[in-house]
Amino acid sequence: MKIRIIFLAFALGVFAFWYYAHHPLTSAITIHNHKIFVELAITDEEKRKGLSNRNPLPPDGGMLFLMGQLAYHGFWMKGMRFPLDFIWIRDKTVVDLTENVPNPIDDEAPVSLKPHAPADKVLEVNAGTIAADQISIGDPVSFKN
Repeated sequence: MKIRIIFLAFALGVFAFWYYAHHPLTSAITIHNHKIFVELAITDEEKRKGLSNRNPLPPDGGMLFLMGQLAYHGFWMKGMRFPLDFIWIRDKTVVDLTENVPNPIDDEAPVSLKPHAPADKVLEVNAGTIAADQISIGDPVSFKN
């Protein structure tokens, strides 16, 4: 009986690991009355990889980087296949915006960027989202668990 329980626990752990690896954690956030469905980048590996070497996001999609500490976190566009807007967030407020950051073409060096204010979260969305949704510095951000 103990062997069955141990085997079941092991199998459940393997399945959970596989599922998480193939189905990233997701959530929804709202900025300026616009809901964005986000993948969460929590681990160092998820943050390092980000959206590199991926196809464009859906129109209401994004990736939210949970940085864990307030700082001037740097990002770059290495391996990106499409341009992005960056929304820099501290607590539950937009503190900086970076629009229309181009993806590198051919052998171009990727663009590197940092915010003008410290942030503890960074949201990457399709280029043009900030303008289309009229997102501004100071806008409140609400998070759905």
